[in-house]
Amino acid sequence: MPIIRITIPLLIFLFSTILLSLPTHSEEIQNFYSDIYIKKDGTINVEENIEYDFEAARRHGIYRDIPLRYDYGYKKYGIKLDVEDVTDFKDVPYIYNVSKSGGWANIRIGDPDSTVSGVHGYRIKYSVRGAVTFFEDHDELYWNVTGEQWRVPIQNAGANVYFDEDILDGVKTSCYTGAVGSENQDCNSEINNAGVKFKALNSLGGGEGLTIVVGIPKGIIEEPSSLSKSLWFISDNWYFGLPFLTFFTLLYFWKTRGKDPEGRGVIAVKYEPPEDLSPAEAGTLIDERANIMDITSTIIDLAVRGFLKIEETQSTTFFFFTDRDYKLIKTENSNEEELKPYEQKVLSGIFKGKESIMVSELRNKFYTELPGIKKALYMELINKSYFPTNPENVRRIYKWVGIGAMILGFFLIGIFPLGFSIGLSGLLILIFSRYMPRKTKKGSLKNEELLGFREFIERAEKDRIYRLAKEDPTLFDRVLPYALVFGLEDKWASAFKDMYKEPPDWYHSSNYGSSFSPNIFVSDIGRSLGVMNSTLASTPRRSGGSGLSGGGSSGGGFGGGGGSSW
Repeated sequence: MPIIRITIPLLIFLFSTILLSLPTHSEEIQNFYSDIYIKKDGTINVEENIEYDFEAARRHGIYRDIPLRYDYGYKKYGIKLDVEDVTDFKDVPYIYNVSKSGGWANIRIGDPDSTVSGVHGYRIKYSVRGAVTFFEDHDELYWNVTGEQWRVPIQNAGANVYFDEDILDGVKTSCYTGAVGSENQDCNSEINNAGVKFKALNSLGGGEGLTIVVGIPKGIIEEPSSLSKSLWFISDNWYFGLPFLTFFTLLYFWKTRGKDPEGRGVIAVKYEPPEDLSPAEAGTLIDERANIMDITSTIIDLAVRGFLKIEETQSTTFFFFTDRDYKLIKTENSNEEELKPYEQKVLSGIFKGKESIMVSELRNKFYTELPGIKKALYMELINKSYFPTNPENVRRIYKWVGIGAMILGFFLIGIFPLGFSIGLSGLLILIFSRYMPRKTKKGSLKNEELLGFREFIERAEKDRIYRLAKEDPTLFDRVLPYALVFGLEDKWASAFKDMYKEPPDWYHSSNYGSSFSPNIFVSDIGRSLGVMNSTLASTPRRSGGSGLSGGGSSGGGFGGGGGSSW
């Protein structure tokens, strides 16, 4: 036991002494110098000379990462970089591979089948377009020489900037050192006949770098044209053009797929309702939408045709801002089988086997019938070749694509320009969705007939209406449902003020005594339609929730990046 107690501490001491006496090895860059040649056309040729010390580590070589895309506020800017050659300091070529992805250029230097150690020199030559910035009073190269993403320290760093011609007057310089965002200026610059020489005054730690700024008098470098700048900006900030691209694409789709074919181009007044179109079909064809007014006009039309009666009653409750309720009474009509499918659905949806029903009883119930009625109404017009396809389906496709884009834009709002552009594009698609359904050629021609009939109602020429009413006493009732879907019921009633003396047998109200006025009747009809519209469309409530100017810094400008050994 005593021997063990003495031996263990002795062994620990010996191993510790041996380990501490071993030389430590860590990689570093002994020298990092760049020669930068600014060409008259604004291109810069860069030659990076990196003296890398692997010490005793066994590596294949180094890699150099250089960013190609930069953020300037909400805008992005890209440079075009082409690697020309990679050699040692004696111009002996290295094996290297260049890959570009994710806005970065990666230059991997070395032979994967062999290893190196000690000090090796790497000379990387590449050209860059787009790194010179043009201001009103000067042009500028703002260049991150070393980058701040090296994992090893850099003992010496500097850069030489050369021009196509000797420039002494008007050149301004600045430089920065340290981590990204640092405003330390532990560096100096010297302007001479050859160009500008920059040098870091002290070594740079891992994650630190040298950034230089050179202000150049106007006229030395050829500034790109406005068109070239615009194209460059669009290529770097394509998302700004996304809403414009979306708009013009939608405009093209509308002109080729959504715009109605041309009709005759002449609106001739029509004095009779169209024989093959009911009021609901007429209203749907004109605005390409089956709405609740088209459904309720069908109820009035069915009443006029003798399939039901409407009885106005006093309500004990305040119902949709009125104290009136309406009783719908089904009549014995043997021709019910001749009704169109959507008309049959309206009747069956209202009565459901009953002989009569109060409109108030349909509240929060009838809405389930609407999709089937609308689908049948659209199908009626499709079968008559007035629509090539269901307009609601066309709107729905564009609507959901627009909503999806807006939701995606919302989730990408942190990437402000991209998220905003996608969201705005979605809004444009949503707006265009209402205009994308189209009529057929036959539908456009029939639409012109409807507009001619609408003009007849709107003009409401009393003399002509008087003659027509004498020939056809049912004129007022037959046209009334069409006037309702056109929104011209008041004008139609006014035209019959002195002719229509008796209330229709399909509408009963206790207000009608010895005197009767078409205007009062239409007012009553309008009130009843308002109640029906609100009632038939009502749904149950659902629970639940609803650089040189002093603004520069290390790591700014173009260039930069970093690297390491591999």
